[in-house]
Amino acid sequence: MGVSPKNKRKIIVNNRTYYWYVKEDPDDFPYDLVNHNLNALNIVSEDKRFIVRYYLGFKSKDKRYLVVIGKDFAGKDHPGTWQRVKCPEWCKGGIVTPKDAESIIKWCMQKKNDIVLVDFGGNII
Repeated sequence: MGVSPKNKRKIIVNNRTYYWYVKEDPDDFPYDLVNHNLNALNIVSEDKRFIVRYYLGFKSKDKRYLVVIGKDFAGKDHPGTWQRVKCPEWCKGGIVTPKDAESIIKWCMQKKNDIVLVDFGGNII
């Protein structure tokens, strides 16, 4: 079953359809958020193999991470459990653009040898 496009923006990257949306996430948020900004950019592929979440309110560059939920990540199958990986900064000022969503997707799908896993607080594991 595919993703419901209701209340989501559609983007096509490398001939693959994704949907993205911003939603407050009070249940699973990092400790290091500016003034407890719980908004997160969620991106999901139509087939649900690619699912990531990026919180918009990180205070510290050192603690910033992307939550990988789906199986497609870094050019290979991901084990399927949630993992948090250090990542660059996107969505500066908490403003999300289609270009940000595209940048995140492209970054996630590039093969990497230097993936750094972090815990819930953004500390290297």
